Amino acid sequence: MAAANERAPSAERIAATVHRALSLSTHARHSDASRPAFRDREPDPNSNRNPNSLDGRPRAIENCDCFESDPEPVPGRADRNRNGDGDAAGTGERPMKRRELVAGLGSIGVLAGGTGVALRGLPSFADESSATSDDDSDGPIEVETVDAPGSQAGAMTVPTDDVTVVTFFVTGCGNCQAQIPRLAEARTELAAEYGDRVSFLSVTYQSPDRLPAAELREWWREHGGEWSVGYDGDTSLASAYGAVGYPATLVLDADGEKQWDVTRLVPAADIVDAAESVLEASADESTDSNADSSPDDENETNESTTA
Repeated sequence: MAAANERAPSAERIAATVHRALSLSTHARHSDASRPAFRDREPDPNSNRNPNSLDGRPRAIENCDCFESDPEPVPGRADRNRNGDGDAAGTGERPMKRRELVAGLGSIGVLAGGTGVALRGLPSFADESSATSDDDSDGPIEVETVDAPGSQAGAMTVPTDDVTVVTFFVTGCGNCQAQIPRLAEARTELAAEYGDRVSFLSVTYQSPDRLPAAELREWWREHGGEWSVGYDGDTSLASAYGAVGYPATLVLDADGEKQWDVTRLVPAADIVDAAESVLEASADESTDSNADSSPDDENETNESTTA
């Protein structure tokens, strides 16, 4: 009897064993809860930590909304109850994402702008009733000129018999003000090389009523102009040559045909190159014209003179 009592566990040992078993069970439950449940855990909207990572650092998850491809359906989650086509309501249609919505609205804006241009056309500076698409004018145009440095009061006819550099400007335009010294530089260089074979003319879109001759003369002197300057208030010259905006610079040949034009602040070297190209083309045409004269024509002329 005494031996049996010795083999039987004491109450303390039984209690210790039960306590240890309960501790192990609790530890196991805590360990299971600490493992990442990639498909069952919901994100905490008030936390910026990744719920599917042990340490909160980013981890690639195939069911993340940041991927373009549709994720596989996740059982047991109402917000991810998608069918095989990736819809949330079981309709077979993929829900529109925010970036797709923004892109769609942008496309609508582009289409609307294009429709407006197609219906109304691009904005035009010159009067549509007088604008033409021809590179040259239908006939000579007289430009009213004012008494100013290098300019005389009266009128100048365009085209001239020379290559002509024409500039359109308005006095309140900063680029127009900066263009005058560059034109002066180009004019000096061309005059040194070609003499008076290149003419310069500058005209303002403003009318004499809006810009009196005295004010134009003062502006011209202030910015260094030294050639003919006048008005194109009715835009007849601009419309004839398709000039739009300012500062606009054109190079016309001796026949009045536009050979070069630009609407921006342009360096003097570009103006010189454009004028020289027109002069060289005119010289080549004269050479070709002389070469076309046949010896038979010359013989006939000599025979007529002898007779």
